[in-house]
Amino acid sequence: MSSINGARTYVAAMCAGMMQNALDLAVDYGRDRTAFGRPLVEHQGLKWSLSDVATHIAALDALVGKAAQLIDAGEDAVLAAAHAKKLAGEVTIPSITACMQAMGANGLREEHFLGQHLAAAKIAAFTDGSTEMMKERIAAQF
Repeated sequence: MSSINGARTYVAAMCAGMMQNALDLAVDYGRDRTAFGRPLVEHQGLKWSLSDVATHIAALDALVGKAAQLIDAGEDAVLAAAHAKKLAGEVTIPSITACMQAMGANGLREEHFLGQHLAAAKIAAFTDGSTEMMKERIAAQF
């Protein structure tokens, strides 16, 4: 069971990487594409949507970092890994979807891999413990 914490942390890190890739693609696309005479990234609605994704990435990176430090130190990482895995299961799909939507139909193009990221995010949500199981692990501390 001790290796499951590493696996959960790895899955969460993978999700953070997929979200970062999706955000990078959406921002690059939004800088190049214009609407109403301005780049897309200058429009408040798009900026706010992508800022939510950036916040999800930052939060997940922090949780992954904490879990990884505990694992590396040989300490109890059950709770930290569960927090990271739970957040990953909750924010990865909506974040990737937001990035795809920011790109419009171009977000569906195969060369961007965002469709594959969505499929992988769904699988990650229940790999090495579902989000509901992570809630059980977290709630066990009460």
